[in-house]
Amino acid sequence: MDNHRYVSSYFENLSNVFCDVEVNEKMSDNVKEQAKLPEEAKPEEKLVIEEQKSKLEDKKERIVPPKQNEEKKEEVTKEKKNEEKKLEEPKPMKVEDTSEVFETLTAYSYYESGKKWVKVLIPFKGIGQHPKENIEVTFKERSFDVKIRKMNNKNYRFRVIKLQCKINPSQSYFTQKTNDIQVSLSKFKDDDNWYSLFKTMAVCEVDSD
Repeated sequence: MDNHRYVSSYFENLSNVFCDVEVNEKMSDNVKEQAKLPEEAKPEEKLVIEEQKSKLEDKKERIVPPKQNEEKKEEVTKEKKNEEKKLEEPKPMKVEDTSEVFETLTAYSYYESGKKWVKVLIPFKGIGQHPKENIEVTFKERSFDVKIRKMNNKNYRFRVIKLQCKINPSQSYFTQKTNDIQVSLSKFKDDDNWYSLFKTMAVCEVDSD
């Protein structure tokens, strides 16, 4: 191979100049090394790889999300929330029905019956024939309240807001007679002086309860 090349040029005066230049070239310098391609897998290796892939796919198909466990957990959490709500909810309070209108009864008489009882008589004509479920009497430690409903298309009430002395509410009761209601008050103390049904203050007395 002839490594001699002729190079020509010219000057401004248009005179030609010829030079003899020796050029050394290597084919390896101008050719990039080709990237080594991966060798193709052998048929046996291909089969092994395909089997492994199929096994992995089978495992993925078999793995099912635990829906049942999640549902159970949700049910448990719901039950806990319901229990917490029940605990948080305030108990219903008894509220007196203010929509009812009562006429006040003022007539009464009372007396001490031995050391254990105080008897109160509330006169009411024909009360003996009135349904007992329409008569309500409530007792407290220092008061009692009588309500008569639907008597001659009206409601009636007799109450003592504060009794002279304490009573035993659980042992007190009322009796429906022909023309009056008898209220039996169980004394809290045998030696209490019931000189009045309603609480009254004596001279220089201090109300301690």
